[in-house]
Amino acid sequence: MSSTTQTTGMKGRYLEYIKRMREADIERSEKLQQAWQQKSPELRGPEPRVIPGAQAVIDAFLYTVTGEISYADSAVQLLADHDFSLYEYTQAYHALTDSPAMTPDLRTGIEARMAKLAEELIEHHVEWGAMNHATNDIVDGMTAAAQTLPDHPHCGRWTQFAEKMLAASWGK
Repeated sequence: MSSTTQTTGMKGRYLEYIKRMREADIERSEKLQQAWQQKSPELRGPEPRVIPGAQAVIDAFLYTVTGEISYADSAVQLLADHDFSLYEYTQAYHALTDSPAMTPDLRTGIEARMAKLAEELIEHHVEWGAMNHATNDIVDGMTAAAQTLPDHPHCGRWTQFAEKMLAASWGK
């Protein structure tokens, strides 16, 4: 896609806005990460997870729209280095599977991380009642993980858990 096509009209304006917000989020993420790292380890909570997940999704999107490999490189590295929402993780992964940034070694590591995230959802899940957003995230994440890694030995477990959550939360 030519840069002229990308930067004219409403689509170009939206694309430029997304790029500006991406830069602002990176700046904010770095500040949050630095503040987190400055805390003593016994006082730290889990690593701030929202920003890397959002940035990976945004970078994967920008790669698919612009074809700029720097966005794919960034998103793949975020997938390789950080844990975040399983659903966001799988969405970014799908957008990058055919990218040159997704080497076989990175793919293997990212798929292992995705499987670990799915298992952690099952192990550490807390039910807060019907129709809550955590349940929506779990069902979406588990379904996406099972569809993304259909040959994984725990795929059936993830599907069953998603179905169980649907039945318990929505009565289906």
